[in-house]
Amino acid sequence: MISLTEAQAIVLQTTQQMPTSQVDLLTSLGRHLAVDVVSDIDMPPFRKAAVDGYACRRSELFCSLSLSGILAAGSDIPQNLPPQSCFKIMTGAQVPEASDCIFMVEQSSLTPDGKVVFTGAHTNSNICMQGEDCRTGEIVVKRNTYIEPQHIAIFASVGYTQVDVYRKPRIAVIVTGDELTEPDKKPEGSHIRNSNGWQLIAQVMKAGAEADYRGIVSDKEASLCEAISRAAATNDIILLTGGVSMGDYDFVPDVLQQLGAAILFKELAVQPGRPTLFARLQDVAVFGLPGNPVSTLVQFNLLVRPFIQRMMTGNHEENYFKLPMGITHSRKKAGRQSFFPVQIINGEVFPVRYNGSAHILSFAGADGIVSFAEAELTILKGRTVRIISL
Repeated sequence: MISLTEAQAIVLQTTQQMPTSQVDLLTSLGRHLAVDVVSDIDMPPFRKAAVDGYACRRSELFCSLSLSGILAAGSDIPQNLPPQSCFKIMTGAQVPEASDCIFMVEQSSLTPDGKVVFTGAHTNSNICMQGEDCRTGEIVVKRNTYIEPQHIAIFASVGYTQVDVYRKPRIAVIVTGDELTEPDKKPEGSHIRNSNGWQLIAQVMKAGAEADYRGIVSDKEASLCEAISRAAATNDIILLTGGVSMGDYDFVPDVLQQLGAAILFKELAVQPGRPTLFARLQDVAVFGLPGNPVSTLVQFNLLVRPFIQRMMTGNHEENYFKLPMGITHSRKKAGRQSFFPVQIINGEVFPVRYNGSAHILSFAGADGIVSFAEAELTILKGRTVRIISL
């Protein structure tokens, strides 16, 4: 049995980064950027009006100015600006070279003979200078960035229309257990519905990977061997749920060894999720997760999600935040690092009623998980704890 810290180190040390591919702008949404993106132009590409107003020379700001024309965004810039004159200019329009000042419409008036007069006491230049946001060749979005809608806007602004991204890992989800039936069927006798498989599919998708659901596999060595072999041929990761404990029908470790897999660990000093396995089947990573839904949910977030992140970016970000406990919380027995669901209420952390690793309903309103350290029995009110997001 090894600690969670040891298990995480083993898992992350075996990660192989995904190859890259090019996709179009909208297809890149929700992917991880594989290269630094640089601007092919200055931004703004010219001196630009920051307000609707009148472009003039600051030295003539308090003169009565003749109106020489109107400049809209996208219009051609005039070659000159006559003395004691101005252009009415719209936000985003290019500013004439001779103008070094724009006063707002709200600070102007027209004289009876049609001249424009500045009515304020002072004005800023209200001009966005060429290249003040970025210069040609400057990095605008860094490699490994998770692409959000604002990044799509930046890509479009710099003409980056074929986006280099990491390929999504393809992840097989295999559920084991003769007692299981799919959710669309009402279970009879000693059968129960398969919740783990669908939970894992959702977690894989949320992590940005591609799920390959392989269905429910019987608790028979031959069936399991065939399912794993087929999944390994077309996937980067295999997630198995159930069949990893010490029962008579828990065949996953034996089958993996028969297939030539190297089992790197198969038991954690963690609750829930003690019977958790990690193996390498040639280039395919295999996670054997417990059969109870809470154990599967927790171990995915602790081990599988960081592995997926590193595959897609070359690193992984700790997905947690810290807040104080809103109440003292205790457990009866120490010995393993133990996780429990929590809610955040007014900036404080409160445990959710939790009956054990089969109690998936306890996570319906949970905001994350918090853990007792291995030898810890009590977490006092007010202590700052680390909440791992789900």
